[in-house]
Amino acid sequence: MTGAIHKHSGAGVAGDRAVTAPVPVLVITGPVGVGKSTIAAEAAWLLRQADVPHALVDLDRIEQCWPVPADDPENERVSHRNLACMWAITVVRLRAPLAVLHERIRSREASDPDWFLDAATHTAEVFERAQVEDHLVDNENRSATVVAEEVLHRVGWLPSSARGQ
Repeated sequence: MTGAIHKHSGAGVAGDRAVTAPVPVLVITGPVGVGKSTIAAEAAWLLRQADVPHALVDLDRIEQCWPVPADDPENERVSHRNLACMWAITVVRLRAPLAVLHERIRSREASDPDWFLDAATHTAEVFERAQVEDHLVDNENRSATVVAEEVLHRVGWLPSSARGQ
């Protein structure tokens, strides 16, 4: 899963009227087990605390369609197309050592972790080679709050006065 946080920028009114100004999107990505969902949820909480308008979007939900194309069983093309139609993207990749990813996966997928372990190994290698991110943030032995604050400060979405900064 890759999470996206949508932030309103400038014009627009909540409610019935659509936002007409460009809306930046922060994509938090990385391999299975790196903490995308945890950090996205924490970032959304921090933005609420700082009174910064935003929306948390789970990309697993915007790729939902049936039937799934045979050559794209994870429906990634649909997810990417749908996201690209909505907003310009800033990408933050979370990184943790493979041993940490595997430990996290084994602790949460106790019944059958093999698929997740293989996916983490494969995607970690792909992300390291591709380097598609605008920002790279370590997510090993740090609290979700500290990582989320770093993510939001790097992209300029969290005021420096928020959370005692």
